Order: sequence, then structure tokens, then C-alpha cells
Amino acid sequence: MTPSTQARTELPLPRFVSLKASEAHVRRGPGLHYPILWTYVRSRIPLEIYQEFGNWRRIRGADAKTGWIYGALLSGERTATVAPWMTRAVPLHSGRSSQSGLVARLEPGVLLQDLSCDGTWCSVALTRHDMSGYIEQSSLWGVYPGEKLKNYAHNACPRCANGLACA
Repeated sequence: MTPSTQARTELPLPRFVSLKASEAHVRRGPGLHYPILWTYVRSRIPLEIYQEFGNWRRIRGADAKTGWIYGALLSGERTATVAPWMTRAVPLHSGRSSQSGLVARLEPGVLLQDLSCDGTWCSVALTRHDMSGYIEQSSLWGVYPGEKLKNYAHNACPRCANGLACA
């Protein structure tokens, strides 16, 4: 059986989600009988879903590695990381301008939450450090170039009924 590229959930493909589980196996194929390729051990990291097969989602991580993960381990909450392809720290500003004050410099891979993006700049938070600010959207993994994203309650997908996440 070949996995379908047609979304069973009728949600768009590709799309970004985050890892809900604090530990999750990524497999070679869509099922428990496929070998485990690696295990994520950190929740809330952004992942891109680009294929679906039943309750399984084919994902791509910021490192470009791909595999299959059980859909219940994912959340519609949108998070992002400072782009791993950056060679130096990225400025976090106090406003939507490179001329605004500098809040911090963020190393590649830093996890960001509470995303709201206007297509050029994203408002983000580093909840572990009680810090927030604005970062250029092109410096993030977890949001598409030019994508506009409103920070809904916990960033859950507004199209999903009954508060279900869009994973």
C-alpha cells in the first residue's frame, strides 16, 4: 500500500504543527511494525507535516530529516525555532523594525512560542526566560515565508471543532 498524499483530515498539506509528547518515536513508515529511525525527547518543537496515511503523519524537522509519527503525538499549536541554517545569533527586537531596540540575540535552534506573524515580522515569546519581542519571519523554522499567523488561544487551528488540534 502506498501512502496517500491526499489529506484525510482535509487540512492543508504541507502545514506546521508542534510535538505534543515529550517523547515520540519517528518511524520509517506509517505503522508500529516499521523500524524506529529516531526518538524526539523534547515537546513543542515545530514539525512540518507533508503527507498523511490514516492516523500517521509524515513529518520533516528543521534538520530536514523525515519520517512517520503517530498523529496523536502532534499538536496544532504553532511554535518555531530560530533557523538552524543561520550562522550567527539573530536579533530579537522590541518592535517590528530592525531599527527598534534590541531585546536579545538568539542562537540558532532556540524554541519560540506564542507566534503571531504579519508576513514579515513575528511576535514571539521565550516563556522559559520570560522574554518576548519581534523577529524577522525569514529567520524562523516553523512558519512559511510570507505566512500570516494570528496567535489564537494556544495557537490551536481555528477550523477545528471542539478545540481539537489540527495535527
